[in-house]
Amino acid sequence: MNTQSRLLSLDVFRGITIAGMILVNDAGDWGNVYPALEHAPWHGVTPTEQYISGKN
Repeated sequence: MNTQSRLLSLDVFRGITIAGMILVNDAGDWGNVYPALEHAPWHGVTPTEQYISGKN
């Protein structure tokens, strides 16, 4: 592949995206997780989820 035709900004964006995926999937010790990376509380299946999945 010709390296002249690659966009550096796109490669940087892809790298940051992969790093973010690794951080979210492996947040470390579950006793010391950054609050933004914790799972949302589960309140059961909502009508919105049933509508979106086609089970209305």
